[in-house]
Amino acid sequence: MISAEGRKQQISWKKKAFSPVDNSALTAFRIIFGFLMLVLCTQLFLSGELEETYIKPSFTFSFIGLEFIKPFPGVGMYFFVGIMAVFALMIMFAERYRIGATGFAIMWTLLYLMQKVNANNFYYLVLLFSWILVFMPANRYFSFDTKRRRVHQSLSCSRWIPTLFIFQMSVMYLYTAFFWFNSDWLSGELLNIKFSKLVTHSILSGFYGNPAFPKIISWGGLISNLLIVPLLLWRRTALIAFLFSLFILLFSFISLSPGIFPFLCIAGNLFFLDPQKVRSVFFPNKPPLYTIQHIQTHKVNNNLLVILGIYMVIQIILPLRSLFYPYNVLWSNEGYRMSWRFMLRAKDGHISFKVVDNKSGNTWRILTTERFSLSHAQWIATSPDLTWQYAQELKSEFKKRGINNVAVYAIGEVSLNGKTFLPLIDSTVNLAEVSWSYLSHSNWILPFKSSSEDKH
Repeated sequence: MISAEGRKQQISWKKKAFSPVDNSALTAFRIIFGFLMLVLCTQLFLSGELEETYIKPSFTFSFIGLEFIKPFPGVGMYFFVGIMAVFALMIMFAERYRIGATGFAIMWTLLYLMQKVNANNFYYLVLLFSWILVFMPANRYFSFDTKRRRVHQSLSCSRWIPTLFIFQMSVMYLYTAFFWFNSDWLSGELLNIKFSKLVTHSILSGFYGNPAFPKIISWGGLISNLLIVPLLLWRRTALIAFLFSLFILLFSFISLSPGIFPFLCIAGNLFFLDPQKVRSVFFPNKPPLYTIQHIQTHKVNNNLLVILGIYMVIQIILPLRSLFYPYNVLWSNEGYRMSWRFMLRAKDGHISFKVVDNKSGNTWRILTTERFSLSHAQWIATSPDLTWQYAQELKSEFKKRGINNVAVYAIGEVSLNGKTFLPLIDSTVNLAEVSWSYLSHSNWILPFKSSSEDKH
């Protein structure tokens, strides 16, 4: 049984979770997030990525089990992203905010699920933040919704709201650091590959061309990701840590071209800061919260705390699921997605498929480079789940031709982080007859074996 003192402490932390704090960080995050999503939608339009990734491919790789989620044909995807851009504007200005946030979250989820080649950690973070914002009162200050009196203006939000964002950012930073305890990362080899485009830069080549520079940045990145959370949480060092993280994130933007991801992290880091500092920078005319007594305390919601607890447990466990698979996750991809493994691999590969008519014995060779762009062909070669999916597509394709009994074999090799090319898929296994293993290891994925040449 819980003692009287234990019950008192339990009530105390629950009340604290719902105690009011300044909502300036939440409001600023809403504005920045909406703006960044508008920029991202514009990039999809102008960069040609929408055409190359979603429209042109004859076959797109939805998440397994969700194959019914497909890109819209022709200009349909442009309308799709255009509507997303409108929703992003609605989030930014908080004009009918709840509709905009929900619409964007649904459409971003569909975009994420309909084409796995773009299902990276950045897209995953956007997915999480999109749905978190759906349930946030982020339109209670500096918004069209308050100006038009759709909702009452408020200077505060419950403490659990910034705590949830702090938790999500902390999970990302700490797991990134944990997974960077990797020989390829610590040796600087991975960053050496990623910095290769800057080695010949007229101004920066002196830094990026120095053999020691990638190793220094690798270790510096590991240490900064390990320390950034406690330094941001400690009030005395929070501002300095925020400015340091700002420098690191802008450096990654210049050096690694990760798109708008660093700016999303900067926005997320605002929740670590003293709310009064955020208010003074972003909303200098906003009245400060002097004492809690002047603010109405929000009612404790036990059901909400249970939901938040379940969400947090899932976020902690999900990146660790790869530990239950036998092979190197960077090689096999089993448990790789949604796990905060940033910049830990550079894969190269080639693959073709052999289709055999079991009845007549006729054989066809399918070259992915003749059907897809080079980048998509690389994804099929280096991602076993995509390999399996395309084998199923070939089985269906030949069935439509009237050839109902075919075997499909994948023949190819993959190089992980510049190492020797090795077979990733067992070429003797008929993938057309293999069922996908959702929670267990796929035996047709071969192990990674480092050769003696890779150690020199």
